Amino acid sequence: RKCRMLRVLVVEFDGTRYCGWQSQRARDRGRRAAVDGRKRRRSEELASIQETLEGAIERLAETEVPVTSCSRTDAGVHALGMVCAFDETGIQCSSYHAKYNCDRELVRALNTRLPNDIAVR
Repeated sequence: RKCRMLRVLVVEFDGTRYCGWQSQRARDRGRRAAVDGRKRRRSEELASIQETLEGAIERLAETEVPVTSCSRTDAGVHALGMVCAFDETGIQCSSYHAKYNCDRELVRALNTRLPNDIAVR
């Protein structure tokens, strides 16, 4: 039985350009089709903090990595200490594990891949 390896991050962000924390991606086609038929609200056009952070992690891990947060925020809300985590157990990329076994190296790598208004501390 394999142990889960959770990596915890503390994130700060200026939420002005974002629709909030939670991903707004429509996961199923039916829901997306219903949304496409109506005029989208401004918040539906903006990226979320979660999507942006997941994208940075996925570029390092070379696989899809979902991130779970302790909470959610609304559009335009800022945070100084949002705690979130992701499971490293499913990451098969050996270079990821070799390079980012130290928290400091992972934080540095993520911050170089994130926009200036999102930072991992």
